[in-house]
Amino acid sequence: MRIRMGLLALVTVAALTPLSSTTGFAQQAQFERFCRDYADHAVSAANRAAQAGCAPHRAFRNDFVADRALHYNWCLRAPEQAVAAGRQSRQQALNACLARANPQAQFDRFCRDYADHAVNVANRARQSQCPASGWYSTNHAGHLNWCRGAPEQTVAAHRQSRQRALDNCLRGAP
Repeated sequence: MRIRMGLLALVTVAALTPLSSTTGFAQQAQFERFCRDYADHAVSAANRAAQAGCAPHRAFRNDFVADRALHYNWCLRAPEQAVAAGRQSRQQALNACLARANPQAQFDRFCRDYADHAVNVANRARQSQCPASGWYSTNHAGHLNWCRGAPEQTVAAHRQSRQRALDNCLRGAP
């Protein structure tokens, strides 16, 4: 009888234990991992900014402190949306900082984007059977090299003109 009562008590306690108390630990562990990742990202960004020799804008100065505990503890207390916004604003500030620290890399990225766009437009024009035009070359290296030797305003104007030519073709306009 004692064994049956003990077993009954165990089954009753197990049945009455709320599921949330067992899943709460999993959710807490997941949230702590989320905050560890957030803190690691923040410290990495601070180190990258310091290595590049750039000082991000004062409005972001707490974002660029290489103090993992500071970021981790803030994350644990902050709403999830604030943490996501903080991570995004830090990344944007870091990107701007790195671009200022290395203008050549920024210009190279600008020219790669230009060449990618030019080739994409050319491929779309061919697929749409647009009339042959000097705008529609698929020579990525040619576009890239031309961009590197041209003023930025000229490159931007060519990109707009190429897109306008494609748009006119797709609409059936001359």
